[in-house]
Amino acid sequence: DDLYGLLLFLGARPFCEKDWFQASVKGNYCDVEQRIAHMLKELLWRSTKANDTVRLQMGIPEQVEKKVFLQFSSVEKHFYQRQLEETILAADAVIDVQQRKNKNRKTKDTDMLS
Repeated sequence: DDLYGLLLFLGARPFCEKDWFQASVKGNYCDVEQRIAHMLKELLWRSTKANDTVRLQMGIPEQVEKKVFLQFSSVEKHFYQRQLEETILAADAVIDVQQRKNKNRKTKDTDMLS
């Protein structure tokens, strides 16, 4: 029913005609999955980065990766080094708090078992 509703919404003829849909898809045929795949192949389109046809049709320019290496001044180096140190200290503090919580939780669990 969900597939039929989607086809009806898309107006995909003849798939959106209920009698035709039921006769061809819901019948007792052993190749129903293959027929559904074939039917959806005509309706659905999967675009990938590697698909040049899609890129050309949409007029998207080819993607270019450009790396630029910066040379920091001594002031900038000092600033970013301090930022790194403060971030590491903050992360260590969070880890310590989590470890203490886990230790307390394990102690409580052990107490309950006693």
